[in-house]
Amino acid sequence: MDTTRDAAPHLTDDELATLRSTAVDEVRRNPPTIGVIGVSGVGKSSTVNTLLGAALPTSDTVACTKEFWSGDSART
Repeated sequence: MDTTRDAAPHLTDDELATLRSTAVDEVRRNPPTIGVIGVSGVGKSSTVNTLLGAALPTSDTVACTKEFWSGDSART
């Protein structure tokens, strides 16, 4: 199911392609900053690893992320 098509039924295929291209270009030029905040040991690093394919350290026994982490999440 094409949810973009459902959300913008008034756009032609060409307009939709232009909109997608413009949005992708904008995100590449100005990537968003996303913060994940929560109580220690609840799975924030595991969530980031899963969503972005990152490799933040995790532990089943103790909280282990001690500092802020920044990275490029370039996904295709």
